[in-house]
Amino acid sequence: MFDFSTKNSALTFITLLLPLLLAACSTELSEQALLERAKDHLDKGELRAASIQLKNTLQQNPENPEARWLLGNVHLDMGDPAAAEKELKRARELGVVDESVRPLLARSYASQGKYDDVLALPIEGLSPKAQTQILAAQATALIAQNRYEEAQAKVERTLALQPDSTVAVTEQARLALARNELEHARDLLDKLLQRDDTHAPAWSLLSEIERREQRPEAAEAALTQAIENRFNNVIDRLKRALVRVELKKYDAAQADIDKVKKRIPNYYELHYVQGLVHYYQQRYPQAQAALELALKANDQFMPALFYLGATHHQLGQREQAENLISRFVAANAGFIPGRKLLAEIRLQEGDFAAVERLLRPVVNANGEDVAALNLLAIALIQQGKRDEGVSLLEKIVALQPDSADAYLRLGAALLAQDNEAEGIRMLDKAVELDPERQATADKVLIRHYLDNDKPDQALAIAQSYRQRNPEQADAHIMFGLAQLARDETEAAKAAFNKARQIESSNITANQNLAALALSDQDYAAARQYYEAILAQHADHLDTLMKLALLDDLQQRPADMVTHLEQAIAAHPEAVQPRTSLARHHLANGEPEKVAVALGDLSQTRFDHPEVVEVLGRAQLAQRASGEAHATLARLVALQPESAQAHYLLSLAYAQLDNLQAVRKELEQSTRIDRDYLPAHLALTRLLLSQGDTAAAQQQLDTLKRLAPGNPDVLALQGRLARASGQQDKALDIYAELFENNSTSTNMLALVQQRWESADRQGAMALLKQWLQQHPDDLAARLRLANAYTLSEQDDAAAQQYQAVLERSPNNLVALNNLAWHLQDSDPKQALQYAEKADTLAPGSAGIRDTLAVVLMKNGQHERALRISDTLLEKHPDDAALTFHRAMILAGAGRGAEAEGLLTELLQQADAFPERAAAEALLSRLRNS
Repeated sequence: MFDFSTKNSALTFITLLLPLLLAACSTELSEQALLERAKDHLDKGELRAASIQLKNTLQQNPENPEARWLLGNVHLDMGDPAAAEKELKRARELGVVDESVRPLLARSYASQGKYDDVLALPIEGLSPKAQTQILAAQATALIAQNRYEEAQAKVERTLALQPDSTVAVTEQARLALARNELEHARDLLDKLLQRDDTHAPAWSLLSEIERREQRPEAAEAALTQAIENRFNNVIDRLKRALVRVELKKYDAAQADIDKVKKRIPNYYELHYVQGLVHYYQQRYPQAQAALELALKANDQFMPALFYLGATHHQLGQREQAENLISRFVAANAGFIPGRKLLAEIRLQEGDFAAVERLLRPVVNANGEDVAALNLLAIALIQQGKRDEGVSLLEKIVALQPDSADAYLRLGAALLAQDNEAEGIRMLDKAVELDPERQATADKVLIRHYLDNDKPDQALAIAQSYRQRNPEQADAHIMFGLAQLARDETEAAKAAFNKARQIESSNITANQNLAALALSDQDYAAARQYYEAILAQHADHLDTLMKLALLDDLQQRPADMVTHLEQAIAAHPEAVQPRTSLARHHLANGEPEKVAVALGDLSQTRFDHPEVVEVLGRAQLAQRASGEAHATLARLVALQPESAQAHYLLSLAYAQLDNLQAVRKELEQSTRIDRDYLPAHLALTRLLLSQGDTAAAQQQLDTLKRLAPGNPDVLALQGRLARASGQQDKALDIYAELFENNSTSTNMLALVQQRWESADRQGAMALLKQWLQQHPDDLAARLRLANAYTLSEQDDAAAQQYQAVLERSPNNLVALNNLAWHLQDSDPKQALQYAEKADTLAPGSAGIRDTLAVVLMKNGQHERALRISDTLLEKHPDDAALTFHRAMILAGAGRGAEAEGLLTELLQQADAFPERAAAEALLSRLRNS
């Protein structure tokens, strides 16, 4: 930032504005007195007090040009360039000359990032000094836009106007600094300061060079010079406070902050630096408050965003930390501490692949970053990449040969790699370096033995650990885990209860006791153990999730939702409770509630496979096909080797009627996992629908191996037999399927096969028998009604449709078909049914067609014809609609039109269900 403020700025203004001041001699004394007080405050650097007096002056006389101009200056120095711009433009309107206004407007525009406005300011007609100031501001704007060549041209023009101008040389140095030409920038500033060691902006720039060269003491000294050589030094004080934080001079940093607070108490960078002072002294609640104020004032200020996320992390508020740091890294991907902190959070979440993605570039750039190496090693080991993880841990030991923690981590990794002897040697080395690590080494070794089914060795270490630490709950817990591995359940319970005596709300002890209670189906006891945890850890996420699972097990859905909602309220950014609640809504047939359950996760965690999957399932259930496709394509991108991901994407393609893509995704799913049943089932159905019986048979061979007794597999065998013309075989398969699994779907499949095998009586008998036992099965009743229709038993069909409507008054199939059946016997009742169906489904062509015919039967020919016209406009080639229009025309007494329409229809349409009826109507019309 450049700075043109000087101790003589007020005098300069008076000289330039002398004619206006002389004309204003008659101004009221109180107004002038207020203005003089404002100037006194300015001379003392008291910006807030000056601002108040200037505003008081303008209350008395809003047209006072000097007050407007000075207030613009004050706003600039207080860090409010937008307000400065407003006042300076008003001052210009009141007669203040461009010589005084334009240089300050240039500063205002530059401070707001209005670089185009800075560059558009004219310099013609101004003094060399004013031109120099504007050109310097324009150079600053160009530097900010990385337009260094153009900035160089501005600097050269500035130097041509005033070769010895400190402002020009300062901008020249700023440009060198931007180009990272630190030596050149230092040389320019040194020469400038030799001529004028009171030029504060030069000292401020020099401090930046010192900071880049990692010389904080020198940076502090340079900033001290900058502060001492200008009144309005709040920015330099803030910079010095930052340097003092780096030097751990927290009291001195606080002194700078306190002085800045007196001048600009609400400035966002002030709150930020205050937050840093608290943060580095581990006063995290105070740091949080200060940093939140900084972001409230400027929500795009990235340093505050990072440190607020880090503060939440230190406070154990993982979800808030994850949200903030994710935002930060998205905007600042190259900032290493941000990537490392987000990796640490992702590690806590168990998202090891994300940790690897975040830290690979960091380690590649700096192979000696121990923190990054540690995090990456853990993530690799957790993903099964143990050799590479161990290699990184060995590198850390080489970098830190005296670190007990480094040996502990390496020892644990070697044990996980089944290199037991070397792992134990590393643990012993850690204890040798730091005996206080004995307990940690014991726990690592116990876990290793338990994981490798060596309970006796685990018990031996656990006994020793407990003997050395009888008052530690952890010691009894490890002993209990070892006993549990040896199937000594009562001894394990005793150990866990001993841990509870030491610490009643101990999470591990209570959760293990709850698990044992669940294995005994003692749900009440399990619930008590979970509630004991929540008594001291009210919002413990894992316990709330376990309680929700227990609620589900006990079929207490309301309690389950309550516990999940409590978990969400306490951990709003956590994935597990939100996706669990979303799955609950899906299972209950309420996909519209999924978006609410997921909250912001669908945006903030669109990189989390579980979030993407459940969102995609909800979109499929709502038939939001395009959105589902985009979401599930993202899932495949995240998990390209997931059979389930490709299967779900195939469902989206199916909704989009892209059968080629459906087949491709299903085939990919079965290639990835040859045992993934849903994909094999779906692929077999697709192949059968496409008539590819040979490929379907191959799939069925696989399915019979995977799930020989699966009803879906047997049903597909029946479909294949039917498609292959083996009707008797299909009949036997469907009969076996229904006998073994008497569901409505299997019954209807058997009915269909009997019907197609010319056993219509058997089909209808099965339907009647089923409905005697299941009178509310509407699908079966509708199928029986259709069978009666096909058998020309219209009265019986109508009775079945009426029975459906008794149970489901808005059933569209029953309403429409009953209206059709009653069109001749009871046309008024038929019209009521048809009108209701049309109201419920106003866009259905089939229902509107029925309504038109029934209207004709009721003598409402004009309305019937209007509906028929509309339908044929949309479906001009539909033979049934054309025939029905001919019926309506004939009923309306327009026989000639009907005859012509039927003649044309029968010439063009080879076959349609009502062709015989159409021919009969044409014959009657010709003979009438």
